[in-house]
Amino acid sequence: MAGIFGIISSNEITFSKQQINDAMQSLTLEPEKVQIEWNVYDNFIYGNCLPISAKKSKPIISNKKLGIDCIIEGNCFIEPKIRKLLEGKYPIEKDLKDEEYIPYLYALKKEEIPKYITGWYNIFILDKKNTKGMLFNSRLGILPLFFSHSNGHFIFASKIESILNTGLQNIEFDKITVAEYLLFHYPLSDNSFIKNISTLENSKILQFNRQKLIKEKNYWSVEKLFGKNIANQKESVDIITQAFNDSVEKISMGRGYFAVSLTGGWDGRLVLSSLLNRGRRDYYLYSFGARNSYDVKIPQKIANELNLNYINFLLDKKYVDNEFTNAALNTVRFSQGFRPYKRAHYLKTMHDLAGKVQFVMSGNCGSNILKFANVVPGTVISKQLFTLLENDFALRKFKRNIQNQWIPEILKFNNDDYNELYSRIREIKQSLDKFSTSGEKYYYLLLSRVERKYFGHEINSYNDYLYNFSPFIDLNFLQKLSRTSFWGANYAFNSRNILLRKNISQLYAKMIKRNYKKLIYFDTDKGCSIKELISVLALPKVIYKKFIKNKKQVDAYNTDNTFELISPYYNKNTINDKELMQKCKENDYFASFLLWQNMLQDNKVIKY
Repeated sequence: MAGIFGIISSNEITFSKQQINDAMQSLTLEPEKVQIEWNVYDNFIYGNCLPISAKKSKPIISNKKLGIDCIIEGNCFIEPKIRKLLEGKYPIEKDLKDEEYIPYLYALKKEEIPKYITGWYNIFILDKKNTKGMLFNSRLGILPLFFSHSNGHFIFASKIESILNTGLQNIEFDKITVAEYLLFHYPLSDNSFIKNISTLENSKILQFNRQKLIKEKNYWSVEKLFGKNIANQKESVDIITQAFNDSVEKISMGRGYFAVSLTGGWDGRLVLSSLLNRGRRDYYLYSFGARNSYDVKIPQKIANELNLNYINFLLDKKYVDNEFTNAALNTVRFSQGFRPYKRAHYLKTMHDLAGKVQFVMSGNCGSNILKFANVVPGTVISKQLFTLLENDFALRKFKRNIQNQWIPEILKFNNDDYNELYSRIREIKQSLDKFSTSGEKYYYLLLSRVERKYFGHEINSYNDYLYNFSPFIDLNFLQKLSRTSFWGANYAFNSRNILLRKNISQLYAKMIKRNYKKLIYFDTDKGCSIKELISVLALPKVIYKKFIKNKKQVDAYNTDNTFELISPYYNKNTINDKELMQKCKENDYFASFLLWQNMLQDNKVIKY
């Protein structure tokens, strides 16, 4: 994967070029195909590895007149009025990209700079004139950034292996974080699988002098989206539709040909409706799945009937036999063990798209943010997290649940381990206790932790090839959404209120219909069209299609019985441990972590 890397050293720089090259090349699967650039200035080392698709960008943006360098992972957006302000104060060339305004914006706003940028990014800025550095991420912190303090060095990187390849950080696995991952499908805390390596929390600023970290603060909080005046339902639909369309436009304009993820669901269709509303056709639609799955049949039909470019990535026997294993191993490695190996088709798809498009626009996070009245335990909100939310993070019930799990036994938990896990859960509960309603608690957790923990590692696992952006988590969209009657923080968590659920379905339908009416008549993965799903008269037909006919659908991703394909890649100690291998076969998350652990240890398994 692509990303940024840096070291701020309290001592004179003594690293060899080979050490720095090793750390930088750990950021990518294919170092010969990407742009990699790094620099040393005083006690600062900093570098950037761009995605394969970013052929026209600069790894290090340097403004010699201002004495400012910056490295950026992801995409940042600066409002036209701010660009105009900067152009009035500095001799700025025409047609600069938003990221090329960053040195000027820093010169003007200094540590206030994050307040004037939106997007999904990690940014490091070096002020050479004052020998100061500044590291910060976006408000939701979607792209993970890892950091470590070690022997007088502060190290940051988009990938854990880059930190480890400096030789400054010992490899000692944190089994409490492993337990979090197995319970929730991602660590809820900001610890990583390696002790003393953490992830940067969202909307965080770290400031450095030439020797050390001197200041850290949060520049924004999710709670700024709470307590707004609420528009009525009709006004709300108008506000949300306009805000969503504006976010789609902002993300996609002037950034080259791109790809749009379209499945049988509603989120991708809403994105497509927005693009069609503005006459946009400078993109490919794409989907992946087994040959007769809804995620293949429905996008294909939409593309054919609307005469749109479409790429289908079939997850058939040929894919499983010839491409799955390599994609699965790389998914585990480049997600740092956070992505189950069965998600291999995401990385494979991005690899194949990289030669055709500049980035991907998806409907990621849409259902989590809009479908608040019916939260179903699953991949993003695990059963354990769902239970915690339902019980206001009550530790007593959590303790009973965890002690009956297989996880503490296989990780060989002792009393100190249990207490550390409880302490981490208690700390999260304390961050939620300042809110009075279950809805605000849920949305604070969702936007400050869940989205970046789950989708961040997904995006990060394949950004060696392409960046993935979603309008649903654009700040401007969220700010407008929070002023409407469809802002979930204003309702009880998972109320399952039938009227609310109906209103949310109608919101999707109205937005899609306003944007591009034809799209409401195509089937969805529920077995019927959006028009049918919101119509009382069509209820018998909906029930038949959704609950009877729909049962005959095939596994969309064709990943059953694939553990045998990756099992030879564990080390001998793991393969010979029948208990571990059986648990890997039963649990994709454990299988992926243990495989990543084996990769890191170069055939040495760590005993807890």
